[in-house]
Amino acid sequence: MGDDRKGSQDRSALDGMDQDADQGPDQRAGGPDQGLDQEAGCPDQGAVCPDQGAGCPDQGLGCPDQRSVGPDQRSGGPDALEHIECLSIPNGDGVSVVTPRLYKKRWLIVLLFSAYSLSNAYQWIQYGIISNIIMRFYNVDALAVDWLSMIYMLIYIPFILPVTWLLDKFGLRVTALVANALNLAGTWIKVASARPDLFPVTMFGQLVSAMAQVFILGMPARLASVWFGADEVSTACSIGVFGNQAS
Repeated sequence: MGDDRKGSQDRSALDGMDQDADQGPDQRAGGPDQGLDQEAGCPDQGAVCPDQGAGCPDQGLGCPDQRSVGPDQRSGGPDALEHIECLSIPNGDGVSVVTPRLYKKRWLIVLLFSAYSLSNAYQWIQYGIISNIIMRFYNVDALAVDWLSMIYMLIYIPFILPVTWLLDKFGLRVTALVANALNLAGTWIKVASARPDLFPVTMFGQLVSAMAQVFILGMPARLASVWFGADEVSTACSIGVFGNQAS
């Protein structure tokens, strides 16, 4: 009896070893099917996803199918840029655009601007069209008379960037007042220089008027965008430029 009992125990032990052997290393050590489910969290129980590192699809903690953003959007890839552009650029698909308040006097404003742009532009070549008279009156050569018009072009080159900065910094009102003040001053200086010995004063007055031109030429687009609606900008800008071209 003792031998039979001992033999039964040995057979039970051998059967247990055979079962362990049949399970293999994956099941004994908590392999992929068990270890991930119970310890590390498999895809069904919140395991770390490869792209997000914050949760898996069924848990809703940041996987692609749920709330997460993909690698292209996290890194600022083309998908993310396209998404941002679609949200920020109105394209006529029902996106509301802010419309500025329009005043009836806006047409008077642009006509006034066109008028003093005209008054400045005609001074550009006012001496050149009667150069023979100016040469005899001031007793100067043709090159000196030509410089009275060329100074308009030369002054524009170094001063356009500073004047544009002033327009952005202080706005239309200040820029328009400075332009008109310079235009007025240059005109009266040239009126006061109508003497044969005051040609240098005439040149200085023309220099002041040329400075006014730099302020005036940068204003039409800004004036149109501030005072007029989106469907009136082209018309307003053309009226503002017209005064300069009409001279």
